[in-house]
This record gives sequence, structure tokens and C-alpha cells, in this order.
Amino acid sequence: MSAATVAVAERPVAQPFLSVRGVSKRFGGLTAVDNVTFDVTPGEIVSIIGPNGAGKTTLFNLLTGQLKPTAGDVNFNGEVINAVPPDRRAEVGLGHRAAVRASQLTLSECRRLEVARALALEPSVILLDEVMAGLNQSEVSDSIALFQKLNGSGLTFLIIEHNLKVVRTFSERVIVLDRGSTIAEGNAETILTTPEVVTAYLGNRRR
Repeated sequence: MSAATVAVAERPVAQPFLSVRGVSKRFGGLTAVDNVTFDVTPGEIVSIIGPNGAGKTTLFNLLTGQLKPTAGDVNFNGEVINAVPPDRRAEVGLGHRAAVRASQLTLSECRRLEVARALALEPSVILLDEVMAGLNQSEVSDSIALFQKLNGSGLTFLIIEHNLKVVRTFSERVIVLDRGSTIAEGNAETILTTPEVVTAYLGNRRR
């Protein structure tokens, strides 16, 4: 499947923190992630989006070490980390949001606690999976403000998100998955109006 690419604003050339090269994940005869390649450079805010079943969560689990790729490599700071377990990835600077059980906290407070736990080891990159799910508009706005503040201090974000309004507001660059493959990558405002992306979300093509 061809990928549509839209130019994004130029930023100083930097060595990628996170580099994903030809990563695939198969479960028997099902290919959940198919030959995905992208880079995340220091200071970026990158969102991964796509319709249900696109492979987003599987990709997230490959990045955090919950799953190992069938093919391809995940590189962090120049080293292949395919076999590095999740706790070790956090130690070397690849932080991710972990589930928190805290019955006395609101959902918004739980989400902030999850992010705080990810920040505890001072990571250079934070991975977030559907962190806005279940929050009201005020809580979403507060979360965006927090993440923008953290990004302003130099923290890099890679986010899986369903809320396209959040994606437009927060993301510098968007990667779109459909059926496990990358179909588009570029500036959020432009990418979200690309016909192939609109079709993938609305389901107007034959499945």
C-alpha cells in the first residue's frame, strides 16, 4: 500500500531518539503490523492514528517491549532494543504510561499519576496510548497543557490517540496506520484531510 507524504515544517536536523525500521508483527496467519518505518527526533510530538484494527496498539506494544517484532528492528539511541524488556527500556530513557490502580483518584488524576510514573526515571521519550480516553473536555485541555509544558522543557512524545481534535492541537507530525501499514505521514492539519486517510476512517472503500 502506498503512503502519502506531506511536508512538515523544517526543524534542525537531529539524530533520531527512536528509529523503527521495517517492523512487522504476525500472529499465525494474521499480520497486525506490516513493514512500518519511521523516526522520532528529539523534541518532537508525533501521533500515531488509524481506524480500529489498524495495528496501533500492537505497534505500541512492540515499542514498549510487551511484544517482539516478527521482522524489522526498533532502535533507541542507536541500539537495537528488540529483545530489551519493558523495565529495561524505561531505565535507558524510553518511558511509557503504565496502568495505575488508585481507587481514591479521579480518572484524570489517575492519568496524571500514570504519566508521573513514566517521568520518574527521567526518560527522553514518553510513549502514550489513548491517554485522553474517558476524559472530559476540561481534563483534555489540562492534559494537553501539561504535555506541551513538558515538551517545552525538551521531552519528546510519541502518542497513540483516537481524538482527532487532540491530534490537531497537540501534534507536529502524524503517522496514519490502516490494516497494519503506514498510509500517510506528515503535518496534522494536511494529513487529516488527505482522501486516503478520510476514506480509512469513514470506511467508504470496500473492505
